[in-house]
Amino acid sequence: MNINLQIKKEADEFLYDLGLMSVLQEYTHEDNIFISGSYKLDTMAWRDIDIYMDINNITQDIVYEMMFKFIGKFRPVWYESKDSFKEDTGCPKGYFIGFETFAVCEHLWNVDIWITDRNTINDNIEMMSKWLNLLDNDSRNEIVKKKQELMESGEYGESVFSVDIYNTVLNIVSD
Repeated sequence: MNINLQIKKEADEFLYDLGLMSVLQEYTHEDNIFISGSYKLDTMAWRDIDIYMDINNITQDIVYEMMFKFIGKFRPVWYESKDSFKEDTGCPKGYFIGFETFAVCEHLWNVDIWITDRNTINDNIEMMSKWLNLLDNDSRNEIVKKKQELMESGEYGESVFSVDIYNTVLNIVSD
């Protein structure tokens, strides 16, 4: 779990000391921002933060405004923003902001922000809660190890995703 602790410490620096959360809070109340994924589950194997924001009162113009703040503040080496309302990819409907930056400890960090409806956010919170209730130190260690192996082999994100790893390790049968 040492890798999780080290990366989570860096994530906290990124979120709070360097001000990622402060930028988000300029556009919505803190209660409408949900940090998800491996940060929430204490299973960080690489530098990646997943965030959900309630879309209430967020327009595409506000997304563009956030984009310029992220670019100015974090100097991303890669950046993407899109409207996913008309897509049928399985991704949340709403707006997506993604970027990679070396702003923290000179390591490449990936940030994914989904600005979506409260039902989608609640579904994610429910899934996170389900996994949190099943996780223990052994399963966390196994998940981090599997993630690292799949990243090294190039399978992660191509044929295997985090949800697959959690469901396998925690013996959850998909619906």
